[in-house]
Amino acid sequence: MGQLKKYKEIRAISYAGSLRRKLETIGDIDILCTVEKDKETLVIDKFIHLPEVDRVLAHGSTKASIMTDENIQIDLRAVHPESYGAALQYFTGSKNHNVAIREIAVKKGYTINEYGVYSLKNKTTSIAGKTEAEVYNSIGLQYIPPEIRENRGEIEAAKNKTLPVLVQVKDMLGDTHIHTDFSDGANTIDQMAEKAIELGWEWIILCDHSQSLKIANGVSIKDMRKKLDIIHNYNAKYSDINILCGSEVDILSDGSLDYPDEVLRDLDYVTVSIHTGFKETEEQITGRILKSFENKYVNTLSHPTGRIIRRRDSYAINMEKVLEGARQYGVFLEINAFPERLDLTDIYCKKAGEMGIRMAIGSDAHNLNHMEYVPYGVYVAQRGWLEKKDIINTLHFNELAKALKKRR
Repeated sequence: MGQLKKYKEIRAISYAGSLRRKLETIGDIDILCTVEKDKETLVIDKFIHLPEVDRVLAHGSTKASIMTDENIQIDLRAVHPESYGAALQYFTGSKNHNVAIREIAVKKGYTINEYGVYSLKNKTTSIAGKTEAEVYNSIGLQYIPPEIRENRGEIEAAKNKTLPVLVQVKDMLGDTHIHTDFSDGANTIDQMAEKAIELGWEWIILCDHSQSLKIANGVSIKDMRKKLDIIHNYNAKYSDINILCGSEVDILSDGSLDYPDEVLRDLDYVTVSIHTGFKETEEQITGRILKSFENKYVNTLSHPTGRIIRRRDSYAINMEKVLEGARQYGVFLEINAFPERLDLTDIYCKKAGEMGIRMAIGSDAHNLNHMEYVPYGVYVAQRGWLEKKDIINTLHFNELAKALKKRR
């Protein structure tokens, strides 16, 4: 995309397909552009001769498919400016969304394709198509953000003008889940703080593993006291960032927590998680989680389903009961932004939002670069219809501190 944006012949350019809808996994990459008149062939020719191209799969005067040297297929399509919105809507998908949109159009006496919106009585002249908003508005709908185009209620909401105002990356003021070298992280507290300042954040929460998780160098009670002192001294000395001392506390086999209450009460933030007993029954795992919620010091449940994309399925868990428990006890649910996790999923995020459960987006960073994963969590939130009010990362520090003490 960066290379293509340098071409002076290109007037507008955008991703399409599953990448634009921000799915957690994608196949090929679809790109759509408009170009100066009669320059389509020139742009396509430049595209297939980019240095990253390993081989050309197919090409014509207005479209081409290539395979990169990293074995990623990229499809580029050049369209007329008058059709750009219609084409972008069409090639963004999803298929189910587009089918439903076209059914509405037919009922209103129109037909929609990648070239525009046409009257069924006059299919030669487009009445809309330059922008996506034109396409949606022409059939009586609000513009629908690409992240929620899955035919899961967005069309009805667009009819009623009740679509959510989706949370944005720019709304993020901090990260709720960061590891340091106190457990299995690679960097010091100071280094993580400096990175947070670089990212423009107002606050961060440091959540090293609790004592029993030996494989991750879990923090002993003695070392946790030391960590609390270091963070207290840092906050007293510097004003560029606010650091909260938290912990990712293991939920033990009986649902109790890996630190006693006299430790938990001194922490600013407690996120609980399951790292053992993955093969237990649904009743056992769900019971452990619900039992942990009873502890008044618990703020959040981290990576709730335990899945790792393409490596490990979710453990057996009754998410409906977990959602109800979170609502009952006022526990936040994490959207773990680590690319291999993206847990909670968009489907459950939507359910949580509908139940009034707020979410915490955590990078689960184990080094400085991982702190840049927060946007991936935002994308999950967007696909789950979540708004700014649904995410605690949008709170300013004083508001956050107040929210974290609400149960105590």
